[in-house]
Amino acid sequence: MESHVLGRDLFPTAPETGWFTPAEAIEGKTFEIIGLKSHRIQGEAFRVFRLRSEEGETLYWYAHAGKDKTNLRDEYYPVVVEGLIEKYRAAYVGREFFLTKRKPEAPGYVSGYFGLQAKTMQGEENRLNFGTELKCLDLRLIGDGTGYAVPAFVFERKEDSVRIYIPLCRFPTPFGVEGYTLGSDRAFMEELIFTPSEEVYAQRAEEARKREEARLQQEKEQKERKAALYRKYGKATAELILEGKVRIGMTREMCREAWGSPEDVNTMSGSWGVHEQWVYGTNSYLYFENGTLASIQN
Repeated sequence: MESHVLGRDLFPTAPETGWFTPAEAIEGKTFEIIGLKSHRIQGEAFRVFRLRSEEGETLYWYAHAGKDKTNLRDEYYPVVVEGLIEKYRAAYVGREFFLTKRKPEAPGYVSGYFGLQAKTMQGEENRLNFGTELKCLDLRLIGDGTGYAVPAFVFERKEDSVRIYIPLCRFPTPFGVEGYTLGSDRAFMEELIFTPSEEVYAQRAEEARKREEARLQQEKEQKERKAALYRKYGKATAELILEGKVRIGMTREMCREAWGSPEDVNTMSGSWGVHEQWVYGTNSYLYFENGTLASIQN
C-alpha cells in the first residue's frame, strides 16, 4: 500500500501507529501469525494480523473489506497461509479421489446430471461430472489475469488423462477476490466432497460381495423350492408352476404357487357347491369350482 503515516492524529483509535510498509518491501516474504483481532477505524472493519518476520521484526497487517467490488484495493489483501496449504498438500497431492457430490450449503444450484464446470491447465472450459475419479498432482497458485492468484488443486482425470485445476475457494478470505469467477456451477474445492478411491473401491467390492451372496442365496432357495414342488406335485405340474403357468384341473394351492396370491377373491355358494373368482390385475382371472380350476381368463 502507498506509504503514509498512520498516526494518532489521523486515527486516534488505532491500536498501533507507524508507517505503512510498501507492498514491494514484503511481497514474497514469509511471516508467522502471532496474533489476530478485529478493529474498526472510522466505521470501517479491519482484521489486524500481528506478524513476525524471519528476522524477528513485528508487522501489523490491516486486512479490510471495502464496498467497491471493482476495486481490488477495496477487497481483502491477499495472503497465502502456508501451514494451511501444507495440510491440504499432505491430504490431497499424490492421492486418488472420486468427486462424490457438492456440499448442500454451497451457493447456487447445480444439477447432479450436468456436473460442474472446471478449466484445463490450458485454460479451456471442461465439464466435470460427479462420480469422476481424479488424481491430485499438485497444489499451486493459479490466476486468471483479472485478480489475485488463488491456491488451486491440479487434478488428472483418470478416464482420459485430461489435467484440470480446481481453485480452493471463490471468496477472498484470505486467498483471492470475490468475482474471481461467479458461475454457480463452477467447481471450488471448499464446496465439494471428495471420497478417497480406496474407500470407493472397498465399498464397491463389499457391494459386489453382497450381490453375489444374495445371488447364491436366491439360487439355493430356488433349488430347494424346485425340489419341494417335485416331491409335492410331481415333475410335470412342478415345471408348470416354476414357469409361472396354470392349467385346468389345478388346485387353488397349485395356482397360488404359480401366480401368487390374488388381489381379490369373489365367492358364490349354492346347492351346486362353491364358485370362486380370483382377480389378478385388471384382465386376468381364475375361476374355481369346488376348489378346482375350471377356467382361465387373460
